[in-house]
Amino acid sequence: MSTGDIEKINVRSPYYLTVDSTDAPEEYNPPATLTQVMPCGGQVNIAEDVGTRIYTVDVANRTGSFTLNFTISRPIKITTQFSDESAVPHGFKGDSTFSQQLQDIGISPSDLTGLASGLQEDSLTLTRSGTGEGTLTITVDAPLKTDDYKLSIACPSETVITEPVESDVADSANLPAVNSLMSGTESLFIRFQATGQRGTRSTDGGESLEIYTNGILTDTISPAAFNWDQTTKDIVVVFTSLTGYNFPTITNMIAVPTSPTSIKTGQAAFSDGNQTNTIAFRFISPNASGSPQVTNGRVHVGITQLFNDAGTLKWASDFHYENFNKYGQPLTSDNIFRRVPVLLRSTFGNHTFNAAKTGGTNDTSGDFYGFHFNPEAIPMQSHSLRLSIVQPLITDLGGRSQSIIAEKNLKVKVGSKRIISLGNAFVGNNSGLFYKNSRTPQ
Repeated sequence: MSTGDIEKINVRSPYYLTVDSTDAPEEYNPPATLTQVMPCGGQVNIAEDVGTRIYTVDVANRTGSFTLNFTISRPIKITTQFSDESAVPHGFKGDSTFSQQLQDIGISPSDLTGLASGLQEDSLTLTRSGTGEGTLTITVDAPLKTDDYKLSIACPSETVITEPVESDVADSANLPAVNSLMSGTESLFIRFQATGQRGTRSTDGGESLEIYTNGILTDTISPAAFNWDQTTKDIVVVFTSLTGYNFPTITNMIAVPTSPTSIKTGQAAFSDGNQTNTIAFRFISPNASGSPQVTNGRVHVGITQLFNDAGTLKWASDFHYENFNKYGQPLTSDNIFRRVPVLLRSTFGNHTFNAAKTGGTNDTSGDFYGFHFNPEAIPMQSHSLRLSIVQPLITDLGGRSQSIIAEKNLKVKVGSKRIISLGNAFVGNNSGLFYKNSRTPQ
């Protein structure tokens, strides 16, 4: 319907025009520049938009080739930039049918050489040379009112941080003072307590233990090294590159080293916790009949460290502070929340673990049991941050995007099989791994 408004041509003109607004398009106000996060493996779909959007991708500990896939109809201009590197313009991508419209609004033909006939489905290879923390910024300029595009980003795997191995760690010249700890040797441990500690250790003979780190089989501890038939001693699996060290005889513990080379360090994967790593294990019981099972009492998870036991390096026990002069750590307000060795979590005990008979990546029998491990929280002094060193498996696998849901599922699976949170008998429960406030000398 015509409004018939009368408007003066300009301020000096004596003449007026009758303005008919019939069929006039609605006024369009381009939005301000929008910035949004796109995770590695994520995807965005934009149906109608105009203006500039900036997508940020966390590329911490990722180096090498990234792939930006796109499906574009109406042309958009893409520019990418990694932290501390120069911006890289990729020009316009999209249907060349719109080339003249873009030139009519002032876009140079030299910027339109990337256009092609019809819908464009292609990719850009982006190379990052930096390491450590960083961000990839993807800037999309959409000059036409109605855009229709899809972007997704594929990232290289995170760089695995391996623990350094000191070739001369046993050199007497490098030993700390007697009963003092050796800096830089802090290591995760899983301790299966001996028979009598709220359970009985069973053995059918030949038991071994598989270790999985972030869904990958990293070690199979042989029956001879595992010593599962030694029911009167605690068996302690220490995640370390430093081999050949044991606990003092007084501790009644057998140290069993396993490789830590797939343990990652870095920021937490999710805001509701620090699930940087998922550590899991599976028992192999080849001599058992039927559906093999292994039983045991309490299982502890904590941090140990090498110390000087009268001239010999040995692993420090969280239960024996008083026997070794508190490992040179008098209890003060400054160190109460950062003492090592420390027992962090414990199960209640009396466990039955469903085992496999052969093991290996092709054997899907038995069950995996595990927890989350965040090594970066080890030196923290805050009680709340120390809590995040070891955590039960996440059970909320929902998320705001399919990529987050997929990432969470990877955190709790070995292959397609869910890991049971340590201390529980079934998938989906995570209440059986209790926090232990072992801060004072035992």
